[in-house]
This record gives sequence, C-alpha cells and structure tokens, in this order.
Amino acid sequence: MAFPYVRAYSDWKNAASGSGGGDTSTPITEATLDLIEAGIVSLSTILELVSTKGDLLVATADNAYARQGVGSNDQLLFAASAVANGLEWGDITSMDSTTSLAGSNVDMTWPSHRRIWYVNPGTVGGSLRTVSAPPAEGSILILRNGAASGTLTVKYLSSPNFPTIPHFYMLTAADRVLALGAIMIFVFQNGYWVEMANNTAASGTLALVTSLPGSPTDAQECILVDSTSAPTYQWRLRYNSTAGKWYYLGGIPGYHEITTAETTSSTTYVALATAGPLFALPVAGDYDVEIGSKFIVNNTINMSYDIGGTGAVDADRLTANNNTGQHSRVRRKTGLTAVTLTAKYKVDTGTHTAENRWMRVTPVRLG
Repeated sequence: MAFPYVRAYSDWKNAASGSGGGDTSTPITEATLDLIEAGIVSLSTILELVSTKGDLLVATADNAYARQGVGSNDQLLFAASAVANGLEWGDITSMDSTTSLAGSNVDMTWPSHRRIWYVNPGTVGGSLRTVSAPPAEGSILILRNGAASGTLTVKYLSSPNFPTIPHFYMLTAADRVLALGAIMIFVFQNGYWVEMANNTAASGTLALVTSLPGSPTDAQECILVDSTSAPTYQWRLRYNSTAGKWYYLGGIPGYHEITTAETTSSTTYVALATAGPLFALPVAGDYDVEIGSKFIVNNTINMSYDIGGTGAVDADRLTANNNTGQHSRVRRKTGLTAVTLTAKYKVDTGTHTAENRWMRVTPVRLG
C-alpha cells in the first residue's frame, strides 16, 4: 500500500510551525511512507502539511515528495528542472513598462515561462536589435512605444550573432521606426521574430506633419502636408541617412487648376488675367513638375513657369502649334529651393486662348 502525499510526523510538526503552510525543505521519503503504511503515524496529521487553498504535493525525486505552494491568480504551473520541486508558477502573459530602450542596439532577454510578452517601455530614443528566444514556437511579442516622447527603431535582420540570437524579420526589408503610441506584433517562428501586424509607418497610420522632422533616423517615415485639417497634398516620405534625403514613397501630389478661358498676345512670358496655376514648394529638393492646358490656337502658344524669382524659360515649356486641344508635359527639376512655381505664357504671333490649365508637383527627394 502506498501513500504518495504524506510527510513523517516530525516533519509535519515542523511544517505546522513554518510559514506558508509547511516546510518544503525536507521531502517525504520512502522510509516515511513505510511508517504511514505500518500505522505508526496517523493520516489525520497529513492535513498539517498544507495550510493554503490550492497547495499541491509534488514529486521531487523517486519516492520523494514536497509541498508546492499555490501561485497567484491567473498564473500557470510550468515545468522547471532547475528548481527543487521541478515545478514553479509563472505568468503566461506579462507587461513590462520599466524597460529602457534608449540605448543603441539593445538586446532584450525573454522572461521565463512567458508565451505572450507586452513590452511598453517608459524610455525610448534608441534601437532594439534582438529579443532572445522564448520557451516555445508561436510565442507572441507585443512592442509598443509607450514613452512620453521619442521614437524607437526596431532593427531589421541586424543581430551579429544569428542564429544564436533571433533577428527581427519585418514585413518590409528595412528598420522600422515606432512613433509615440505605435505598436508592432511579432510571432516567434523558426528562429525569427516575424512581424505579423503593426500600426506604424508600414500600415499608413503615420501622423501628418507640416514640416520635416528634425534629427531624423534612418528609415524614419512621415507624411508631409500643407494643413493637418484640410491638406491639399499628402506626401509619404522615408529618410535615407546615407543620402541625407527624404525619399518620396507615394501620396497625393500638389495640384492647382484654373478653368477660366483667358487669352494672350504677348511674345514674352507673362501671366494671364488670372495668374497661374502656381504651387509653393514647401521644402528644397528634387521635383517632377507637370503642366497642362487646353489651348485654342491657329499658330503657336507656349506655357512655362517662373521658379521663384527666375523667369520662365523655353527649356521647361509646353508648346501647342496649330493644334487645338489638351496638352501636357512633365520635367524633373533638381536642386530647387522652397520657392513658388508660377505658370507663364507667350505666343509667336496673334492672340491665343488657354483654359483648364493646371500644374501638378510631385516630390522625388527632399531635404
């Protein structure tokens, strides 16, 4: 006959005076079980071994047992060969708001037992390079920039010790910058932290800005607008630290249109009665400038544009020659400063009409 969940009477007496429901330092041995089986020790005294609801008796070795105190609410019991009882309580999910991620190429250590880790650092400003491997495939890392100010860069495939230390594998092959409040979700798969979702730059939820950010970091993104409430253009840009430029990724170009039909007989570039179309460049850089109009002509009319205080030139012109209809032309203009582009017109001879005239401006590289 065997009694696996008991301790010798002398041990129970010690247990009764110990804290937390019993002394776990002296496990129940096979000799103790023999005393129980022989009836030398009463089974009623077994109750002195535990004192807290949820306490457990667990095997610590062959025919040896000890008390496992109850864990905290919502904790799970995990196998842990490094501890005496072979088991310990732990949280499957934890939130970490104390970690500082202000340094360069920070390497974080995954907490034991966790399957889900929500990291919400209170201090940022640096870069996160790696997080050590969790106990199991499919573990989830939720990373949020919860600081009061600053950005956090998550490095893309940058660990020098791969595969010993797992890389971050992003949806886009570049470092990712987390603005304030931004979140990224990773799943651990085949030795990588694989990005599954985000509300960062890659998801198009960047905040609108009316001027380029100061002291940008590589791969940082922004959406440049002329107004946050009613923008007329929206340019999504990514910073390239090597070139020191903001590269255009997409968005809504700058655009101005004048539909009124107006005439000119000037043989030099002049504005029509309604000046323009025109567009004020918000920042220096390279731009694609496209102009177009419907011309009503029986000879030649030209449309070009002033670049700030520099007058319109034929090199940028759009020409219609004895051809009534809609016309357009695009030119890449490099090294422009933050000036206003203003359309101007001239004819070879006679009087000609322009209507539905427009200008579209798209950035290429800024800064």
